[in-house]
Amino acid sequence: MLFYEKLEVSVAKLNKANLKKTLYYLQRNGLRETWISVRERLTETDRYFFVPCSEAELVRQSDRKWEKPITFSIVVPLYRTPEAYLNRMITSVMQQSYPHWELILADATEDHSVEEVLKQQGFLKEQPTDGETEPVAADPRLHYVHLKENAGIAANTNQALPYAKGEYIGLLDHDDVLTPDALYEMADAIIKAYDRGVKVAFAYSDEDKCDGEETRYYEPNYKEEFNYDLILSNNYICHFLVMESKLLKSLQFRPEFDGAQDYDLILRCVAEVLTEGGQTAEKRILHIPKVLYHWRCHEASTAANPNSKKYAYDAGMRALQDHADRRHIPGTATETRHVGFYRLKYKEVWEARSDVAAVGGRVLSGKNGKIIGGRMTADGTVFYEGLPKGFCGYLHRAELSQDAEALDLRCIRIRPECREVFEKIVGVPYTELGETALKLGLICSLTVLALFLSYSMLNVCDLSTDGCFTFGAAVGAVVAVSGHPFLSIAAAMAAGVTSGFVTAILQTKLGVDSLLAGIIVNTALYSVNIAVMGGSSLINMNRTTTVFTMMKDALAGTPLKGREDILIAAIAVILVIVFLVFFLKTRLGLAIRATGNNSDMVKSSSINPVFTTVIGLCVANAFTALSGCLLSQSQKSVDINIGQGMVTIALASLLIGGTLLGHGGIFVRAVGMVLGSFIFRLVYTIALRFNMPAFMLKLVSSVIVVLAISGPYLKKQWPQIRRRMTHTKGGR
Repeated sequence: MLFYEKLEVSVAKLNKANLKKTLYYLQRNGLRETWISVRERLTETDRYFFVPCSEAELVRQSDRKWEKPITFSIVVPLYRTPEAYLNRMITSVMQQSYPHWELILADATEDHSVEEVLKQQGFLKEQPTDGETEPVAADPRLHYVHLKENAGIAANTNQALPYAKGEYIGLLDHDDVLTPDALYEMADAIIKAYDRGVKVAFAYSDEDKCDGEETRYYEPNYKEEFNYDLILSNNYICHFLVMESKLLKSLQFRPEFDGAQDYDLILRCVAEVLTEGGQTAEKRILHIPKVLYHWRCHEASTAANPNSKKYAYDAGMRALQDHADRRHIPGTATETRHVGFYRLKYKEVWEARSDVAAVGGRVLSGKNGKIIGGRMTADGTVFYEGLPKGFCGYLHRAELSQDAEALDLRCIRIRPECREVFEKIVGVPYTELGETALKLGLICSLTVLALFLSYSMLNVCDLSTDGCFTFGAAVGAVVAVSGHPFLSIAAAMAAGVTSGFVTAILQTKLGVDSLLAGIIVNTALYSVNIAVMGGSSLINMNRTTTVFTMMKDALAGTPLKGREDILIAAIAVILVIVFLVFFLKTRLGLAIRATGNNSDMVKSSSINPVFTTVIGLCVANAFTALSGCLLSQSQKSVDINIGQGMVTIALASLLIGGTLLGHGGIFVRAVGMVLGSFIFRLVYTIALRFNMPAFMLKLVSSVIVVLAISGPYLKKQWPQIRRRMTHTKGGR
């Protein structure tokens, strides 16, 4: 039954309006992005049924006695309004359970056709005046004004504002509908705010859409409480909006922003409110969490057809830029892939926005990334977990950079003066840039030490590193999730030993070239890792007890609180270095080193190079798997691409470390590997903090490896190269 319900909802979305939106989206974003968006929309199966206010409740509202009632002026600009829509709009106001309102109709139609319709429907009547007749309202709360010309929606609305006598002015489009309890809910909320000592600047409600005949209601817009960053991205406030009469009349609409005149007005009003400052500034912007407005969608409406008002979206971007300029915010307004949604790009967020205490983002997996962490609900569910990075979400808001629902503490920057507050709220110390680099550098240095053993000592370039890293992470995660955090480390290292053994056997017993053997094992491990992860590409460990969470509990109340990641990583690195120092000085360790120097000589010395190679690669891969296991437990998630590019990163770190401390004993050289890993991660982290695109970092890693490897050769060849350059220049 569930399948058929989903199918029914999906089929219902295949209508003319959505097809037009899809074509417009295709023109803007291309085939791939369109396919992702269409697939997302068709798989959304949430049904929506608008439930109107009951008759009993409406009677109760009508009977309420108001000591100091709020008066509303509803302003509606008319222009060639279809008869049916005009009638329904007016009756929706006249059927309000709240009585203290007036309706002002500003008609910009060139002829008197709308006026005649109003007469036929009984809203207007002829009244003799000085020998002539003029139209007057049948209901004293209704005011009709016939404008001299159609000057655009902004100018037309402005002409109606002087007629408004209410304390608050409400804005209503000529083809839309108010729910019968709309003004009651507004008045009730505003009065309650007054009782709290807050004078409301403007109030807004939730809304939905309806078809032309009001037979179907859909796409409810359940709005947030006032969110400054969200309003800088999209006019989420929109309808139903009432604003202080004095404030609206002083601001007025600006004709140069026609199409986005509401957005421009709201941004300027927000600027006025926020400029006042104080603790109650944002409280003056009130949200009523109830659908009080039906936005009618028909052929010409923006809601149904984005192409109908393309200029509106351009006007919206200009309004946003104007807001930023007026508030002296150094930022550039840009469009997103969704029409009507914008982004302010800041040069430096701390300088641009003194009101911002923290910025952050999502944790993504792999090159096609899925969300693998972030903020949780009360029951531990992670927002948007497992969804692709291109997921746009409810009303496209999940895609916005300001969106906080998928924010992960691992991707957060805190303003220095706010870090103490952050730690009190979250319960975790803020990790500085250097600390982040130190933690990642220590964990990944285990992989560098593994390559130090295999590449520097054994002279084998093991290209199975990426797959082995993921193998250790996957095995460790599965065991940890089953409730065995310490056993997960042993299991991960055992997995690494297995990977190293297979790689070594391919090289030594089957005659496969070492590079090709690594590639073969790395390829095979992809399937193995998927199988270990239960056929999934992602394992979430947010609610899993790990060695890090256990250490966190142990360090609670000590000066080392919040440093459990660094402490555990440091312990692991120290143990591995101590092991290497002693192991490589043993008879077996010396045999491994000798095998790397000259395998033919080793054979003549009665040492079995097959055995030394197997042991060396098994030990090295055990360290690699341990590194993957610790990283996965630290970031509390594993995805199939967690080890992607790790061999390049490790080689770059190894070469940096070799350059710094490449001459000395095993201990000094091993410390150099750790230092190289830290330096690489520090550069990595700094680059990310300065907004270098993440996809460029692997290219940087590759360049570092090339320069480090080719450096000695280029240094040796430089005198000859310089002589050639000099000769060439002289020959000319």
